[in-house]
Amino acid sequence: PQQHDAEGILAELSVKLPNEHILLPIATKARDILEKELTKRQASVQRIHLYDTQQPLVEAVPIYHNDYVIFTSTSTVDHFFNSGIYQNQSITALSIGAITTNALRSVFKGHILTAKTPTLAGLLDVLKEHT
Repeated sequence: PQQHDAEGILAELSVKLPNEHILLPIATKARDILEKELTKRQASVQRIHLYDTQQPLVEAVPIYHNDYVIFTSTSTVDHFFNSGIYQNQSITALSIGAITTNALRSVFKGHILTAKTPTLAGLLDVLKEHT
């Protein structure tokens, strides 16, 4: 797909999916857009929560002023800012896409750069443009 998120998957699929059975093995906190949109397209969808994203115990990691920190999901945003390792350093947050950027804006008032397309290549492009 052109973008590596639920919206990118949906853009690649047919508008109607009657008689299709789709299993979604996902995280408990995953957005429900894929399930809802596939159901609207007449697919039979089964969502299975395979894992929870949990806050790991993090050893002290030095974060310096002017560091770049890459965020690839809302879970990485939540866990990073709740871990205690961020102490208001002047960092630049790199976000893989709009959904992650929205999560960042809710907890971080600093500089955020967002990939033009939510893909690894898009994330690398925005990093290259600013380094």
